[in-house]
Amino acid sequence: MATPLALQADALVVHLFVAVNGEQPTSDRQYLFDVWRVCGDKLGMTEPLSVSGLGLNPPADWERSTQRSQLLAGRSLPRPGGPPTPYVQEALLRREHDTFCITVMRELAPADGKSWTDLDTDWSDAIGALTRSPGVIGSARLYLARLVAPGSPTPDVRLTAAVRARCPAHPKAGAWWERGVVVPRGFAVWEASSPEDDRDERRIVVVAAENQDAALSAWTWVVGGDRSLPRFGQYLLHAAKLRYQRRIWWSAERGFRQARQEADKTVQKLLALVAPQQPQPRRREPSQAELVAASRELVSLQAGELGLVQTSTSLREMHRTVDIASANLTALSENGQLDGLFADDRSLAAWFGQQLDDDATYLEAARERVTQVGGLTDQLVQRVQQRRQERFNLGLTGVIGAILMVLAAIQSLQYTVPLPPLVKPAVITTLGAAALLASLVVLRFAVSDRRWPLALVWVGFGATTAAATWIGVSAFAGATTVAGTWLWAGAGFVVGVAAAVLVTPV
Repeated sequence: MATPLALQADALVVHLFVAVNGEQPTSDRQYLFDVWRVCGDKLGMTEPLSVSGLGLNPPADWERSTQRSQLLAGRSLPRPGGPPTPYVQEALLRREHDTFCITVMRELAPADGKSWTDLDTDWSDAIGALTRSPGVIGSARLYLARLVAPGSPTPDVRLTAAVRARCPAHPKAGAWWERGVVVPRGFAVWEASSPEDDRDERRIVVVAAENQDAALSAWTWVVGGDRSLPRFGQYLLHAAKLRYQRRIWWSAERGFRQARQEADKTVQKLLALVAPQQPQPRRREPSQAELVAASRELVSLQAGELGLVQTSTSLREMHRTVDIASANLTALSENGQLDGLFADDRSLAAWFGQQLDDDATYLEAARERVTQVGGLTDQLVQRVQQRRQERFNLGLTGVIGAILMVLAAIQSLQYTVPLPPLVKPAVITTLGAAALLASLVVLRFAVSDRRWPLALVWVGFGATTAAATWIGVSAFAGATTVAGTWLWAGAGFVVGVAAAVLVTPV
């Protein structure tokens, strides 16, 4: 077995990314500051950095700042008397456009006697008791080291044996040591993370040559005096956004499928009404009950269409975010020429983009079917209702015409209807109430989707019954009292309304 290469300057860099405008911003801010607080309470970083204008905590107006990229706060391990130690123990809180980022650097001195595993355990213990916020986009733990002997790090047998023995890999990482790659900066890079596409934490090993300390820090930790996010940190940020969208899509994918299925189910029901599978001579118009059911289905269909619109819009927004992340990943990984973890991210981006394309296409097709069948159903309902209205109007016109003809014949022949004097006003009132009831029934057919025309029909039916009761009381009771007449008429009104409520469909 090959002798492992000796490594030195073990360090851990953690990048934690939290959304600026997540669905639960209060919870996201709380988690962000909880992590920031434990950097001081549990990791001992209680001193502000010696950077001009930078405090231990963000300034009071930091959320109102218009700067899209800004270093907000910094903290470090207190330095006792004597010259500053070259071993970094710092934490930075910054904003990168739509993301907050906490970056922690813990570099061990040789006398510490610790390793990557100790650094990793310290960080896990520090944040283990915190409740993770849903706005956490992702995080990355970078295990850094340099060769002791001169030479370029390559993922050969000896170097692979060294990092394999030292790295606290994820239990499900598999044969991660076989997927090493050398980046153009000359660093050897492995990923020892869980293999799931939607993983929210990454474990990455980066080994540099013995004389590349400054270059290694500038690629993984900070760049320049303003301590901006380095190139690999930016890459990890966009990769985290990609996998964050993957997690969102996976949690909502069942809803996307259900939206399509519900739309297709509703379309099939309505197609049976719009185009019944019967020979043409036997085809009939839908019944009143079918029309009511069709109206309800139409309302459900329209609500479903709105749901499809919202779902389709969400997919387009997600697709745009994935496209931006994919383009940045390609630009930050030497235009897609790197293998290893970089190839894994590119593969996920390509698959995910195609999947979003497919989902959007299927949803758009379902939405188109809903729109077309909904329009046909609406036309059918209106046409059938119009036909029923025309038939009702024709029958009503015939009844009114017959009544007018009888009255005209009575008048022209000077026929006197033998009615007692007390009955005549009751008959006149009954005829007027019946005419009013007929007009209210017409209104009910015209405005069938509202409750108030039906209530008016009930009142008209009650008025007609009350007038008919008046006729009966006047004809058979003879010279009764006015109070008695009104009492019987009121009773007839109540009975008429109750009967109308029972016999008329809602």
